[in-house]
Formats: sequence, structure tokens, C-alpha cells
Amino acid sequence: MNIHSTLYLFFDLDGTVLVKGKLPEENLTAMKRAQAMGHKLILNTGRSRGGYATVPQANAVPWDGMCFSASDINYQGKNIHLVTVCEEDFNIWLEYCMEHRVRLAYCGREWLEYLDFTTYKNPMTEAQKDEHRVYAAALFRKNPLTNVSVHTVIPPETIPRSGLIPIQLSTYADLFPHGCNKGKVIENFCAALDVPIAQCICFGDSANDVDMFRVCPTSVAMPYAPDELSSLATYVASGKYGVAEGLCHLLNFSLDEE
Repeated sequence: MNIHSTLYLFFDLDGTVLVKGKLPEENLTAMKRAQAMGHKLILNTGRSRGGYATVPQANAVPWDGMCFSASDINYQGKNIHLVTVCEEDFNIWLEYCMEHRVRLAYCGREWLEYLDFTTYKNPMTEAQKDEHRVYAAALFRKNPLTNVSVHTVIPPETIPRSGLIPIQLSTYADLFPHGCNKGKVIENFCAALDVPIAQCICFGDSANDVDMFRVCPTSVAMPYAPDELSSLATYVASGKYGVAEGLCHLLNFSLDEE
């Protein structure tokens, strides 16, 4: 890593740039300082574009590039890569959520929508399921789907066969198309733009960041990251604002400097 040449800084959003849902001034200031030094700020979130639109604070970051759903990459206003979920795979998980009466997040490019089956106290009838199937089919046509979130802990023995791979977090699971993960995003980004992987740094806090930590030679874990992630990090932050701390450490500046 050469800090005197352009670095491509890939940031997870929730729990990393945002702390408890808020954008700390310390993180924003450090990110802008890094950008002023000539480095590039790249969002790498599991959220879809539609899901990102529900987090207005994140727009305060002057992103150079934005990667959504581990499959939807945009850099300097140009779309450079996209993989969407096929309808057959979506329907498999729709049936799963109806059967188990759990909430499904439809993470579309245009908007985020929840299909909530927790309100059914008894097993759903076929008529009720058919109503939801018709609605979901119309939704799929209008709002291209890039990933799905299932809001429950999924027992491994109940995972259906599909082209969507679940990454289990504490209270929900993110499901991405086979071969799509945050590490593959960085590889695709570098290939498309002829960027050396040695000039990439990633920042994250949870299990769905593991793949990008495996790809990036330099990585910063937040202080509350799981051991699985921290063990891969080249730097583990100790303070409240891990993004700011990591940038100051790696780029040799202080937020106290004018």
C-alpha cells in the first residue's frame, strides 16, 4: 500500500460509517480529509439502492463510488456492474417466509419494501398465499431485485435449495445471488477500472464484511466486530469512531490538525 498514490477506500455503512444509525462528525471529517488527499471513498453496503435511499444521513458523504447489494456497482456516476436476483430464487424464499411466517425485505433497485407474514397467527391458507404471490409477481416486474433479507435466525437445516446464499447476522439474514459478496464487489471494481488490489482498504463491522476482508490486503475492523472479522483485520479500532481512527492511523493524520 502506497499512501502517496490513490487509495480506494471501501466502507460498510451500517455499524461502520454510521454508528447506531447516525453519521458521527468525526467519521465524516476523516473521510473528507482522506478524499482531499486524493483518495477515493467507495460505499460497499449490503443494502440495495432502494434500501440506501431510506438512510438520508449517508448522502452527506461525498462518495466517489457506490456498491450496493454485493452486486450493483457505480463509480463516478457510471454503472459498471450489475447482477439481479432471478424470479425463481426469489419465489423459493417467498414461500419459505410465508411457510415460517417471518418478514421478508424486498431489496429492490428502485425502493425497499417489506412483505410481512408475522401478522398471521395461524398457518396461512393457500388463498392467502396466492394473494401474496400475485402481489410479489407484480412487484418483481416493477422493481428489479438485487438482494433479499429474511428477518429471523434461519436454522441451517431449513435453508432451501436456491441460487441465493444466506449470510446470517444476529437477527436477520442477508441473501445475495450465488457468487456475489462484498469481496467479489472489490474484485469486480478493480478489474473494471484497472485498480491494483494493493491500493484498496476496507472498513467493516460484521459477518457480511468477511469476504471483503479476505480480499483486501489492508482492512480496519470496528471495535465491536465479531472475532471472525477482527481476526482478518490488519487494524482493529478501539475507540467509538472506528472509521476516523482507522483513517488517521493508516494515512498519518490527526483530526486536530487544521
